Amino acid sequence: MGRESNAVKTLKAFYKDRNASLNTDAFSAELKGTSDRVAVIIVCSLLDDALELAIMERLQPLKNAEYDRLFEFDGIIGSFSARIDMAHALGAIDRTLKDRLHDLREMRNACAHSKRPISFNDIELLNVWKRAMRGSIFINPKPTAMGYRAALISEFFYVFNVLVTSEAEAKVMLKGVIDQALKLQKKKQQPA
Repeated sequence: MGRESNAVKTLKAFYKDRNASLNTDAFSAELKGTSDRVAVIIVCSLLDDALELAIMERLQPLKNAEYDRLFEFDGIIGSFSARIDMAHALGAIDRTLKDRLHDLREMRNACAHSKRPISFNDIELLNVWKRAMRGSIFINPKPTAMGYRAALISEFFYVFNVLVTSEAEAKVMLKGVIDQALKLQKKKQQPA
């Protein structure tokens, strides 16, 4: 491969910015307006990034070249699968979350590489989603493609926060989100 153009270097610096935080409102709005296929790919991409952060927290500080040798695509932990396994080996995630992430990874691969249209209306994708969501508090969505996508997005926010903060902090954030949703629901039910 030839030298990268400045435009490509600038783009990579933009999307690989480790200091950028996730804008949950903008992210949710973007995902609501997209297909199941795109939602799965984006959610898994961001979980992959969160795994990288969880692993980095457990390693000694690395020079850029050392980081690249580990995390670049052809590096030792350059794939989503390798990052899931490494995060588990380092104690960043438990076996249940490891298995869930591997199921989500398989969903991502199917959505990224299928030559056919694919959505939660397809039993093949839906069955892996059901397996991945076992034990999740978001397991009983409306039985529609949109309901399954909404549950996937909710689960994503929870798992993302577990990876970048801690499970305890993620539960506190989740409780706040649920409380806010319940307040909005009660407000909608009150007569005008």
